[in-house]
Amino acid sequence: MNAPTLERPAPEPDARNRRPVMLALLVVAAVASLAVAVVLIAQPAGSPSTAAHPRPPLLPAASAGAPLYVTGVDGRSVTCPTGSEPSIYLTGAVFTPALTGGSTMGKRRYHLRLEGSVNNETGAAVDIRTLTVSVRESYWPAKITVARSIAPQSSIRVVIEGDYRSTESGPVDVASHLDWRWHAADLTACGEAGLIEDD
Repeated sequence: MNAPTLERPAPEPDARNRRPVMLALLVVAAVASLAVAVVLIAQPAGSPSTAAHPRPPLLPAASAGAPLYVTGVDGRSVTCPTGSEPSIYLTGAVFTPALTGGSTMGKRRYHLRLEGSVNNETGAAVDIRTLTVSVRESYWPAKITVARSIAPQSSIRVVIEGDYRSTESGPVDVASHLDWRWHAADLTACGEAGLIEDD
C-alpha cells in the first residue's frame, strides 16, 4: 500500500520578498523610459524633422530699384536722388488759452505754438522755398522759424508761432505745406521724379 503524498502549500509571499521584485521592475521601467526619451530628442544630423505648423518660404529681399536718369539742360545724363519726398511733421502744439476738451476752439483769439521737423530722406541736399500753414483751410500768417537747407538723410527743427482769431466754435484743423527744390542746380531736371510720396 502506498503512503499518501502530502503537498505543502506554497508559502505566502511577504513584504520582504516583494520589495526586490518591485524595485527591479521600477528600475527596468525607468531605463526604458529614458531610452525612449533619448531616441526622441537626439535625432541624427541631417534627418528630416516635421514642424507642427510649417511656414511658407520667405520672399526674397527687395532689391534697390534701378536708378532714374534724366537729361539735364546741357544735354548730359543726370542720376536723380531716390528716397521719400521731403516733408514736414508737426509733433507738438500749445494753444493759449487751452482748447475746450483738448480739441475744440471757441469763438476767441488764440496764441498757437507748433513744433516739428522738416525731413529730407533723399540722397541729396534740398532747399526750402516756402513753408506755409493753414488753420481751418485758411492761410495763417504765422512766424515760421526754420533753416533754409537740409542735408541728405537728415532733418531740421521747425517752430511756427502766432495769433489766430477763431470766428466760430469747432474742431482744430491745422495743415502745413512744404515747397522745396534740389540744392544742386544740376538736379533741377529731376524734380520729384523717382521719389516716394510721403502721406
